Amino acid sequence: MPTSTPPRHFATACQELHYDKMRHLKFFFYLTDVDFEHGPFQVVPGSHHYCAGLQADNRARRIVPTDADVRALPPSYADEITSITGPRGTLIVFDSDLAHRAGVPTGGSRLAARSLSFGSYRTEDWYRADGTPELAP
Repeated sequence: MPTSTPPRHFATACQELHYDKMRHLKFFFYLTDVDFEHGPFQVVPGSHHYCAGLQADNRARRIVPTDADVRALPPSYADEITSITGPRGTLIVFDSDLAHRAGVPTGGSRLAARSLSFGSYRTEDWYRADGTPELAP
C-alpha cells in the first residue's frame, strides 16, 4: 500500500533516487512482509513523464545516459517519495522511467525478487555520449 515516508541515508547506489538508463517494464515481488523498517521500494508518482522527457533526444539518437544523468532529478522529488509497503506476495509493476529507489532497512530484513521485461533496444546498437558502444545496458 503506497504511503509517505521521510528520506534516509544511502548505503548503495540503488538506494539513491534514479530512473533506469534504458526504459523497460520492471517487476518486484515481495517474498516477505515489507513495512517501513524493512526498506520498502520507493517511487515518485508521476515522475516518469519528466524522466522520459529528459532522455527523449538521447533515445532518438540511441545514446545511453550516464549514472550521474539518471540521478540528476529535481530536489522537490525528495518530498514526493512514496513507499510501497505490503504483505508477502505483493507484486509491484512499474515503468522504469519512474524515479525510484530501494528503501533503506532500519530494522528487520526483506526478501524480494526482481525481473525486467526487455524492450526492442536489445536488438539495436546503443552508444555512450563519447561514441563508444554500450554493451547490454
